[in-house]
Amino acid sequence: MQTHLTALPREAHLRMADIASKGSRRGITGLSEMTIRRLIKAGKFPAPRRYPDMKQATFFVYGEILDWLQAQANGGQQ
Repeated sequence: MQTHLTALPREAHLRMADIASKGSRRGITGLSEMTIRRLIKAGKFPAPRRYPDMKQATFFVYGEILDWLQAQANGGQQ
């Protein structure tokens, strides 16, 4: 999925597997799932959303992740 991210609208839904790195697979953040979860808990990373009809299914909004990445590139200012 990573090679097609530039074509996605900002409203696109991403899974943790799209944003987190694991082994040789590199997510768009370069962070591990555990690090992302810690940042979410600390309020320093965009929180995942839930689909209304599905208890366990969560997603991240692509535009929010892009904004977070840009803020990190600008010195972490959000």
